[in-house]
Amino acid sequence: MGKGKEVLKEIAIGLCGVEKGEVKRDERVFEVLPLRGVGRSLSYLEGDFGSEVQAGSLVRIPLGKRVELGIVVGESEGVEETVRLKRIVGLVQPFPVVRREGVD
Repeated sequence: MGKGKEVLKEIAIGLCGVEKGEVKRDERVFEVLPLRGVGRSLSYLEGDFGSEVQAGSLVRIPLGKRVELGIVVGESEGVEETVRLKRIVGLVQPFPVVRREGVD
């Protein structure tokens, strides 16, 4: 794994008092682009909103010690089961707020 991906993983895993969990086989992981603070997508567990989340959805995500808005870029592939990730903590808009072309 490249150094950049390791740094991203540490940012995504960071401590902010939000429940974190290990990736389970039946739980989806999404790439979310925070609207401010990072400038690249991070991986988050689906939380309680899995069936409603889709590419372009506006969600609330833990980032550091705060909760930020983010746009779901899509579903992650190839995430290791032993990785501990934070969960999406809120679904602001279940329908896409941007078109698929806007999040690719």
